[in-house]
Amino acid sequence: MSYEAIAGHITAVGRGLEAPLIALLDGVIFPTNYRISKVSVYLAVKAALAAAPQHEAEEYRQLQTDRCEELLFALQPGIRAGSPSHVSSAVKVLQHQADLHGLLAEDTNPVQQAFQITINLGDVADEDDAIPLPPPDDSEG
Repeated sequence: MSYEAIAGHITAVGRGLEAPLIALLDGVIFPTNYRISKVSVYLAVKAALAAAPQHEAEEYRQLQTDRCEELLFALQPGIRAGSPSHVSSAVKVLQHQADLHGLLAEDTNPVQQAFQITINLGDVADEDDAIPLPPPDDSEG
């Protein structure tokens, strides 16, 4: 189930509209008009995994990796067709997958980020001949 589907089910159980998939613990009472968001469900799962034994976290990581692979496979036709939204979605999936495996490096200086702007003057035949601009000077605040 997606986090959104889980949140919808828990909300419905809390409001008495659906039966729980597993028995609730004794004494569990939901407030009137109870609602939980998919973000809250995600954070609860993340906290539970942090407290879980490592092998359970690894199983979850593998499940998420498999889901990422399925998503990338589903995006392939749009990527091949050159759809910017499909490419953007694929990049997000790959970033999530890299995060799952601890492959994203933390930015040690998030204030200073270098970038390059290529200016096409119309008469430049090769992109290698383009003139890159230096990163902005952040000292002027």
